[in-house]
This record gives sequence, structure tokens and C-alpha cells, in this order.
Amino acid sequence: MKRLQTTGEDRDMPTAHVLFVQQSVIKKHRSTNWHHHPFWQVELVISGKQLVGFGREALPLDEGNMVLIPTDCGHRFDYPHPETETCSVKFSVRGMEGTPTPAVVSPGPESDEIRDALLALLTREEPVPERSVRIVEHLLAALVELQYCPEGEERAETELVRAVRQYLDVQGGGPVTVADVARETGYSRSRLSELFHDQAGVTLKRYIDEHRAEAAEALLRYSDFNSSRIADTMGFPDLFTFSRFFKRMTGESPREFRKRGGRTGAARSGTGSRR
Repeated sequence: MKRLQTTGEDRDMPTAHVLFVQQSVIKKHRSTNWHHHPFWQVELVISGKQLVGFGREALPLDEGNMVLIPTDCGHRFDYPHPETETCSVKFSVRGMEGTPTPAVVSPGPESDEIRDALLALLTREEPVPERSVRIVEHLLAALVELQYCPEGEERAETELVRAVRQYLDVQGGGPVTVADVARETGYSRSRLSELFHDQAGVTLKRYIDEHRAEAAEALLRYSDFNSSRIADTMGFPDLFTFSRFFKRMTGESPREFRKRGGRTGAARSGTGSRR
């Protein structure tokens, strides 16, 4: 599959980072409340049927269907049939331009191959091992590219976005403001914010927060530091502020992230009212 290769020609493809995995069996007819996430979500229907609503539109999902829900996209789920089984993956994406809209992934050789590979890796009894998480992230990036980045579409990172990313990388997750980045790049705050949003498709403040959240995830996943030490290392004034920031960005607390399997990059849980 061309989109799953890692040759030089594909280096500009979007990148994905798994936050957590949730597999659920819906025992009876129910619906979720309207909600949105500060991360991406892909919903795979393993068996049964469900409906996903966006605004006034309700899209039916049958067995084998997938729906991609970008960041901050309001939605709700309805499960009209009992014993519906689903698998949901929450993840972050880098390298996407513009404001993508939610979409049911159309069947086809590439999308079917990605779906089958995701299900094979994610629908197991044991927690997803670290090596499999890396493969899942590559599959998710390929799925996003397949849906939103047609062949031949320009996806190269602009010079400004690259400079901002490199500056944030040097800070290592420490506190950074829009004013700090403006001084570093030589723009006024307003001009920088305008240019960055046009070129990256997200606000600079949002981009900074996402970068910092990813640094926190890496420390929670790979280090033995407790949450208080991570908060101090990253320049948060206290554990409460760090925990509130982390939950706002990822949907779960630092403790929940590790408990769910943050050290291996994915976790499982039972059914929940918010998907």
C-alpha cells in the first residue's frame, strides 16, 4: 500500500499520535449527549449499527464502516440496536492544513486495508503493546491522508510553521506564549497569529497547547516521574494547574492516562456516556 510506505516521498504526510483506545459493547438502545473533543476520533463499527449526528445531519454506520471526527467537531452517537460493538480511537494529528470536516470513510482497497489492520491490532484482550501502537499511528496518519489529502495535493509545512514548531521543540514543553513566539519570529502578535492560522489551519495558541500536551504525554508515558514532578519540570505552577490543562487537552487526567495504559500509548475501558 503506497500510503503506508515510509519512503522520502511520503515524509510530508500527516502524523498521528494515539491518546487512547476504547472498545465498547452497547447492550441496549441509548444515545450520547452532544459533545466535542480537543482531539481526533475514528469510530469503527465491529458489529451492529449506529448513527452519528453532526448538526442536523445523521449518518448511518453499518458493520465495517468508519467515521473520522476532527478536533472540536460537535457530534453525538445513537445506538438503535442492542449488542452493537464499536472500537473508538482518540488521537492527535499534525501536518493537516485547513479545517477538515467529519466524514464516513468510503469503502475501497486502501481504506478497507487500513480498517482491517486497525481492527486486527486493536480488538484484542490484552492492552495494545507499544510496537503495535506505532503501527496504529502510521495507519491513522494514512487514513487521514487518504480522506483529506488527495494525491498531488500540496501538504508541505510552510517556513513559518516549521520555525514555530522548531522553537517549541527547543522549549521541551515549557511555558510559551504567543508573545514569546512573536519575539522569536520577528512578527507582531496580531500579524503572527493571522499568518499562522492561515498557514496551519489552527490558532497559534491552540498549536502551542497541543505541542505542550504532547510533551506531557511523552513524560507520562516514558518517564518514571510522578505527576507533581512532571508539572514542575514543565513549568506549571502546581499539580492542579497541570492536571486541569492535561484533561482539557486530552479528555483525561494524568492519572487516568497512566492507568489506562499511557506508558504503552493506548488503553481500554468499558462503555461510557461520552465517546
